[in-house]
Amino acid sequence: MASCRRLAKPPGAHLGKNLSLILAILLCVNSCGHAAPCTPIAATLCVGVDDAANVWVNGQCVASCPAPPSGDFNYIPSHSTQPVQCIPVSLALLSADGDNCIAVELINTAPVQVWATWALTISCSGGGISTLTSDAAYDAYHDPTGAAPPPPNAGKAWYDPYYDEPSPWGAAVSVSAAVYGKVATDPLSGLPLVPQSWDAAADGPGPDVVYFRQNGPTPTATPTPPWTATLSPTDSLSPTASDSPTQTLTFTGSPTASPSCTITLTATITPTFSVTPTYSVTPSISPTFTPFNGDGAFKLLGLYPNPFQDQLQVGYALQAPGQVRMTVYNVAGEAVAQRSQDGSVGAGTLVWRGDNDHGARCATGVYLLHVQLLDPGPGGGAWARAVLLR
Repeated sequence: MASCRRLAKPPGAHLGKNLSLILAILLCVNSCGHAAPCTPIAATLCVGVDDAANVWVNGQCVASCPAPPSGDFNYIPSHSTQPVQCIPVSLALLSADGDNCIAVELINTAPVQVWATWALTISCSGGGISTLTSDAAYDAYHDPTGAAPPPPNAGKAWYDPYYDEPSPWGAAVSVSAAVYGKVATDPLSGLPLVPQSWDAAADGPGPDVVYFRQNGPTPTATPTPPWTATLSPTDSLSPTASDSPTQTLTFTGSPTASPSCTITLTATITPTFSVTPTYSVTPSISPTFTPFNGDGAFKLLGLYPNPFQDQLQVGYALQAPGQVRMTVYNVAGEAVAQRSQDGSVGAGTLVWRGDNDHGARCATGVYLLHVQLLDPGPGGGAWARAVLLR
């Protein structure tokens, strides 16, 4: 009986995914680990489409299945923060023998792309999951008018698990064109599923409808494989011009699944440079200085801390109120910053945060500070040396 029959896709039909990882890709073809019976304890259906869709499992609608152009599952733009729509599936809808049939009514509401992706995930009581996704083989029927669904056959509706697909039912086709909506992901690998349609371009005249029918194998648990693969060293290699760095892939356990696992390693060499400057000042500079006391009205008390990183405090004392100015010079004799303030009788402090007059941070180095009393005066002022560290 050809109900919900499986049609094999040509070799490479699922190789449209472009996978690129920096260090390594471990891709397990089919199943790694022994299959085990699955007693379902929960089931979820996730659907990503353009534009809308209704879904039946074993002849029963999983939601409300409104008439076109509406649908239970709808288009979500790729840039949206909304995830692909997922709904729980009643265990009563699942087949007792595990051979499940998924039927999808894909509705195109405008003359643009029409495609669908889906993933039925069944959680097993013994651990692991069983999956049936749109990446597996199935049949498709295109209604270009949107008003002529597949006719009944032998009294069975097109979504009935025992419906026998007559012509013009054919194999669904993987979409090769770029798509702009969110797609469902494979529950096992987490990778995006390949959109499916009635042709590779996924073009529809709108309003048209594409119908899909898919038969699922007996659910089998897919536990974590009883082995692991470790790549060492796991961090970046540091090759020189003359050596040949090596990374080793080590297996722990005994993978005995059939078919065997294919391991693909992709290495990308990216030169990385790291420079950590270290500065040392010898001899160290004492925060206490013997200032030049101009006309006796001004005295420089000292700099603290010195050397400094974030902020330098310049202490001074006045015998009479007046304006105090500090000019900062680099070792080339260029003035890089100037700070001034009105001072009162007694001790005061000017602050330099290691920036120039434009607010940019100055480079590490030695700087000469000239501090003087402008009014009354001007006095001769005093010179001091400061070291800035970054």
